[in-house]
Amino acid sequence: QTHFPKAEFVLEHVQGQGSQLQIAGKLTIKNKTRPLIVPATLLEQGHTAIVDAVFTIKRLDFSLGEGLWSDTSSVTNEVPVKVHLILNKSP
Repeated sequence: QTHFPKAEFVLEHVQGQGSQLQIAGKLTIKNKTRPLIVPATLLEQGHTAIVDAVFTIKRLDFSLGEGLWSDTSSVTNEVPVKVHLILNKSP
């Protein structure tokens, strides 16, 4: 049995104005890659930038839950994802 312990997001571009961002890239889970656009907010405080995002992925797009677990009447297909990044800027 193969295990897939991680997800990978590859950033392609960021656009937006002020604190509102649209982050576009590709999300890979279980060797399945899908394009993703994530709405996010940016808060800058001195040498720190904080990025928060909330979005939803469809688990079956990434084969998360197969066989009996693919029944969406038991386990919803929509999975909420929350991201909170604290980034340190170089002086």
